[in-house]
Amino acid sequence: MALSASILPGGCPQPPPAFLLADQVLDIPGAGGYAAISFRGAAGQTIRVTLVSAESCLSPYASLRNPDGSSGGYVPALDTALCGGNTGQTTLALTGTYSLSVFSGANAGGRVAVTIEAVPE
Repeated sequence: MALSASILPGGCPQPPPAFLLADQVLDIPGAGGYAAISFRGAAGQTIRVTLVSAESCLSPYASLRNPDGSSGGYVPALDTALCGGNTGQTTLALTGTYSLSVFSGANAGGRVAVTIEAVPE
């Protein structure tokens, strides 16, 4: 997969635009709870999941559930969370409706902004 970027005069490199699949703020309960968001995806599509919380101790991470109910892994994983934010990419295996369950690695409750984007090829 080739990625491209452009540099604006006097600016920083800009990544290519992504197609928004989901954008929502979730309330994550404390004590090991989670909240979920659903989105449609296609087999072979690469997605980027971005989780952002104002609570720096929240350490958000997420578990992806495939349309057939099987696990799609942790995207993004707990060990990549930093200062209330986390991001990760994966390629979808199936076409259909996916579910993303968002957790707090610190078992602290709080609000998490979830953005799921299709990454251009």
